[in-house]
Amino acid sequence: MPTPLRARVSPVDISLLDLGTIFEGETPADALKRSVKLAQYAEARGFRRIWYAEHHNSATIAATSPPVLIAHVAAHTHRIRLGAGGVMLPHHSVQGVTDQFAMLNHLHPGRIELGVGRAPGGDVPHWDASSYDEDVKQLAQLVPVPVYVLGSSLHSAELAGGLGLPYAFASHFAPTLLHEALQRYRDVFRASQRLDKPHAIASINIAENTDFHLPWMKSMNIQPTPITRAAVSSQVFHYTAYEHAGIEAFLSHSGADEILCCPRATNAEQLIRVLDLCAQHG
Repeated sequence: MPTPLRARVSPVDISLLDLGTIFEGETPADALKRSVKLAQYAEARGFRRIWYAEHHNSATIAATSPPVLIAHVAAHTHRIRLGAGGVMLPHHSVQGVTDQFAMLNHLHPGRIELGVGRAPGGDVPHWDASSYDEDVKQLAQLVPVPVYVLGSSLHSAELAGGLGLPYAFASHFAPTLLHEALQRYRDVFRASQRLDKPHAIASINIAENTDFHLPWMKSMNIQPTPITRAAVSSQVFHYTAYEHAGIEAFLSHSGADEILCCPRATNAEQLIRVLDLCAQHG
């Protein structure tokens, strides 16, 4: 059993979510090579961790298998923590995930984390999440690395709290339930061998400027109607609008213990600039 996770001690713990975005004119291989360089850059800038998402059948996201990408990036970095944000359990067996992350932990001890979710992770025709809660419970007993419950609903908050696991709320695409979910998580939390007190992470989109959402919508093939423009704009945190004081403000406003930044960019150069903005608060 890993050492129990304690509450944060630094003023703001900043981590990254890397989707392996495929920019215009690129191949998946280009995006995955950039994930290695981004991890090396993030490690040099002092970020706490990087998580890799699991998405399927997407023309703009290259990250389909977090354990494979974690292994590759870990071999090219030294200290930064690497994790799945997350493994979508309806596609995997408990034994398979346990073996993968146990092996990763053997190869890179103290650096590996496992976040789990119940969504399909994209346009997937067949998936079954009926055993999800029990699968999470088993993984918490078996996997020798920190286990996080990922979610965007009150159910995920109750599951994480009831099992005494850290909770990561996907407020980068479901911001309206953030406060209610984190409060529910803390209300139902029961201490466990893994965690002695509630520990919550909130995710947030980070963009370079307030005009970001329009080209990003185009790159993601989202039709820019008035409704979609308003929805996307409300979910993107613009540094220019907050004069570089916003991450601390969001941390205080959300009630989270840590922040997971989801950098939004339309090209590789802009992505690095967004990481620099995030790093100012790490």
